[in-house]
Amino acid sequence: MRLLAAASVVVAGVGLVAVGSAPTGAAPAPPRPAAAGSGPVAGTVRLVTGDLVTVGTRAGRVSLVVQPRARTGLAAQFVGMRRAGEQFLVPAAALPYLGHGLDPGLFDVTRLIRAGRAVPGGRLGVRLTYQAGAPHPSVPGVTLTSTQGDTAEGYLTDASAAAFGAALVARAGADLAHPGSGAAGPFTGLTEIRPADPAAAAAPPLTAAPRQTLDATGVLRIRVNPADGEGEPATFVNVMNVDDGNKAFFLTRLVTGEVFRLPVGNYAFQVVTVDPKTQVVRILNVVDYRLTSQPGGQTLAVDMRAANEPVGASTPKPADFASLLTDFNRTDRNGVPFGFSADTFDGQAPILLAPAPAARVGRLGYSANLQFVSPARAPVPYAYSLAFGGTDGIPTDVHYEVADSDLATIDNTYYADGASGQPGVASMTSALPWEGPGVSVGFPFTTPGRRIDYVAGNADVVWSAAYQRGAVDDAGGLVVLFDDYLDSERRYAPGQRARVEWGRQPVHPGLVVQTAKSASEFFCPACREDDDMRIALRPTDDAAGHWGVFGPSRDTPLGPVDAGGRLRLFAGDTALLDEADVTELDVPAPAASTRFRLLLDQNRAAPWYTTGIRSHTEWGFTSTHPKASTAPAGWVCGQSVHPRTGACAVLPLLTVNYSAPVNLRGVAPGGPTHLDVAVAPTQAAPAATIAAVTVDVSFDDGATWTPATATNTGGGHYRAAFTAPTSGFVTTRVKATDSDGNAISQTITRAYTLGTATQPH
Repeated sequence: MRLLAAASVVVAGVGLVAVGSAPTGAAPAPPRPAAAGSGPVAGTVRLVTGDLVTVGTRAGRVSLVVQPRARTGLAAQFVGMRRAGEQFLVPAAALPYLGHGLDPGLFDVTRLIRAGRAVPGGRLGVRLTYQAGAPHPSVPGVTLTSTQGDTAEGYLTDASAAAFGAALVARAGADLAHPGSGAAGPFTGLTEIRPADPAAAAAPPLTAAPRQTLDATGVLRIRVNPADGEGEPATFVNVMNVDDGNKAFFLTRLVTGEVFRLPVGNYAFQVVTVDPKTQVVRILNVVDYRLTSQPGGQTLAVDMRAANEPVGASTPKPADFASLLTDFNRTDRNGVPFGFSADTFDGQAPILLAPAPAARVGRLGYSANLQFVSPARAPVPYAYSLAFGGTDGIPTDVHYEVADSDLATIDNTYYADGASGQPGVASMTSALPWEGPGVSVGFPFTTPGRRIDYVAGNADVVWSAAYQRGAVDDAGGLVVLFDDYLDSERRYAPGQRARVEWGRQPVHPGLVVQTAKSASEFFCPACREDDDMRIALRPTDDAAGHWGVFGPSRDTPLGPVDAGGRLRLFAGDTALLDEADVTELDVPAPAASTRFRLLLDQNRAAPWYTTGIRSHTEWGFTSTHPKASTAPAGWVCGQSVHPRTGACAVLPLLTVNYSAPVNLRGVAPGGPTHLDVAVAPTQAAPAATIAAVTVDVSFDDGATWTPATATNTGGGHYRAAFTAPTSGFVTTRVKATDSDGNAISQTITRAYTLGTATQPH
């Protein structure tokens, strides 16, 4: 790997395991483990193919951002599958071997993150199974650590995963050109590669036969007529029983003459062909098909010549193709969603669709999400992020004409802590009410800097943006991150203009807010359900309210990372919780009215950080058994593993936000200056008036303090005036109370830098 900037091997932090405790006066209860598939996930995971995927939760859905790198052909194509809260992202080169050679768990990004595989820079553990009694061939990129009989344990690194991926692309290209090849797996003598951690394995696998039922069985043959000039392409079929998707939902490579024995009922199929020469992908949806148990079985004839409409768009300004996601989100008769998507990052290998009617059983949601990036010569980089689709079928014309009047314009400014010239990646991910997870590509640029997003202004679309900063590898992919900021969901109207700042100092712990109402659930950041208190703090917010995450403490080639922390909760004088390196809690709370104190100490020290290196926050609030729910409709009171069963009340924690007169590198001039502070209750908490705010500053990391003159400018906003030296750092301490007695005290060590600086704009 070639580092183009000082780099960490730390990226977005994982949602930490919630912990519990006994009622006041009792010994603490053991931690409550987070159930697989519960709650939102966040993090960045490297697949065995070397692809780096950032996973988040946007508009209540899983979102995936594939980091940019040089991609063409099979290396630029992916297939997505989702089921019961799990999201798979399968590189096209792995498709021929999915379930017979490569375990689907290698590509279950949600399980990989929950299994602790969310930190690039470490080892990717794998387990290999060889053919009985056969020689054990070496596998590109895999280093073995132990062998026992016909099984072995090993690992891949960031660099060797890329080598494994390249070997897989080469092998898949050869096998796809010969439809009878590939059945034995990707590497001779090897029967399976799976995650070494059993928790990361997919269960049941995507390629499994349907579960055993008491239903009658029908026999089905699928006969595919290829498109003109494609010979015999590689063909895959996604099968879903739309009466009950749990009876049958699987993806398989179609073998000529193959017989499927399935429970009788209603089905949907996505038939996908890949031209081995051009990598053109064609998708034909069989929306409603009735399978019976008639003698001799049934034959489904599919004519891929109907899949001849390339998905695309025309933009007002010149722009180069960046990515395309075509998503088919099918619900069964009971409304349970199962999904399939095909993605490409290669404009020379298009996706062609066949028109299709609306579904009669369940619902078929179709969407096309396209992204384009400005030519290299553009003075200010820009990108187009577009989303189209619906639930009334797949239209004949899937090329979309876009005018300026259709778009919203977001002018982004990206701040950077420390030196200029570091690589960054920005992304915009869309979510439509009827679609599954959003998949997008990151747009690389140099930080600090400016970039303009043109997004589809459509009331149906919920957008979420992200900003990452770090280092890149030789292929141009961002592989190690310093900062990872996410925006909450937003909607944009045609013609709307907005200015957005990312990573502006001071950064500080905070709480996520809901910025756009969506059809999906929003996880309450601080709520009490009956006598169960759940709080999810974010380790860092920027001045604009984007919430950030960063990884664990570890050693790096550039020096140590100290991301340690401590979270404590007291009911009166009784400790309910005292845990290291967590920012989320789930504890029983006393039913009677009780005064609580919540304390978070958080480190953020690494060779590439100069500001926000440490913080101490203390909240004081009163809570009692709620008599009625105060959480807004659509809010989930805690993780979905603990569904709401009683009254859910938003806890009255106070929040603080800041704005300092810093430039794009986080530097402010000395002399007479000010710090703007905003204090407010947690979103949707009971309304209360801010009663008092004091601001102190320190220029020696908190050894001594100087009071600032805080002037109330209205609406919970204060301007704190003071005189600063011409160099060094400003450490801040803010204390505030409201009319109900809730309080916050927050100290940020080295909140921002002092020096020769110009204004940010």
